[in-house]
Amino acid sequence: MEKEIKKALHKNRHEQLNPQPMFGDRETVMEAFDYAKMVMERSTDPSMHVYGMTALMVIWNTLAKNYKPLERKIK
Repeated sequence: MEKEIKKALHKNRHEQLNPQPMFGDRETVMEAFDYAKMVMERSTDPSMHVYGMTALMVIWNTLAKNYKPLERKIK
């Protein structure tokens, strides 16, 4: 039953990646990934998790600004 509800909710949903203005982006996904990796390697303290989230948002924005999401079909 729960599976059928999820299918119905997602059936006509169009997925979008919207850039988040508070964060930067890079020219390519690989550049964004390398930046995120560097930030994560330098974040040695658990209280520095905000830097990791920032790095992930840079990847998000790079995808949102430079790539179109693939259409997927809900089965």
